Amino acid sequence: MQRTILFFVIFYFVITLIDCSRQTKEGVYVSERHRPDYLEIKSNGSFYLKEKKNEVVGKYEIDATSLTLIFEGGKAARGRLSGDTLIDKDGEMWILWHGGKKRSSI
Repeated sequence: MQRTILFFVIFYFVITLIDCSRQTKEGVYVSERHRPDYLEIKSNGSFYLKEKKNEVVGKYEIDATSLTLIFEGGKAARGRLSGDTLIDKDGEMWILWHGGKKRSSI
């Protein structure tokens, strides 16, 4: 009986860890410094970035606590993920927006 309970506890723990590791950080991140700027992380592995008057698209990769944006042309930028916050190389914070979904036109 104890072995069965222990098995289910371990099974539940492993399933929970696997589920947590699969979580993506998709959604819209809004610049804390300049609110009109935002980064949309899409579920299909692509992103859309609107920063100042520039609009950029590309692919992204998530590895533990880092997010790497891979721009068309091959250049890349890396940021650090901490909860609902993305911190870029300049220390700027981008906060996951919970007020609905902004959607890019691209």
